[in-house]
Amino acid sequence: MSSIGSLSKAEVEIAFSKDRLSRLQAIYTVDDLALVLIHEQLNELSGAIFASVSIFEVHLRNLVSHQLVQMFGTNWYDANVFLSKAVLKNAVKMARDRAYRNAFSKLTSTARKALRVGTTGTKKQKDKQACKKLPITNGDIISHFYFSFWRTLFSKSYEPQLWNFGLRKLFPQKTVTRGNISEHLETIYKVRNRIAHHEFIHPSLCREYIKSVNFLTRNLSLKGFVRKGRMYKFQKPYVKRIEFQLSQLEHTLANVSR
Repeated sequence: MSSIGSLSKAEVEIAFSKDRLSRLQAIYTVDDLALVLIHEQLNELSGAIFASVSIFEVHLRNLVSHQLVQMFGTNWYDANVFLSKAVLKNAVKMARDRAYRNAFSKLTSTARKALRVGTTGTKKQKDKQACKKLPITNGDIISHFYFSFWRTLFSKSYEPQLWNFGLRKLFPQKTVTRGNISEHLETIYKVRNRIAHHEFIHPSLCREYIKSVNFLTRNLSLKGFVRKGRMYKFQKPYVKRIEFQLSQLEHTLANVSR
């Protein structure tokens, strides 16, 4: 529902940022009233994409993790390939640290205080030591890897150790290459980061996202667990919502452009 008219022009420029609106004005040559409407519709489009990319990330990381277990065992992130490569090793360390901190933050102040007993240094150092006393699961660690980590696993740098060794089984279609997967994951990553920083996804990039998420979910599977096309079927309603919001935006643009 549009809220146009509830704010004055001066209020709009403060609330939305004059610079932000100016950037939109440079892209869409429309008057001030239409600019706020386009801002709202772009925001609604981002919301629809966010719902899609969020569930895609969960599905991707879980299927990839299951395949990595088949390749390297339950604690796959401690396998040599992850510990011998600086980028992957650092990502594993950061995910584990975030898992510990998250577990620690959920404790009561009394429980945190008890865990600090026997620790030394500043409060920050004591908390870091106290965190390590907590039990964390594989699921805790896996959920704290960033999307950039999962994308990196399909990069050319790790093709021999990961893709050729077993990750290609997630995309068994012979015509699908690691490069295809990497390219589409890069689009997902770009879109995800723009949304995370409250930057808009404009129509051309939105269409790229739809193409990429459809390609990946159509081909993603896990032998013995998830049949090919099932992730696409699950994702389809999310994509339909994106397409609806995109059509609304494009209809507005067709009618308000100078």
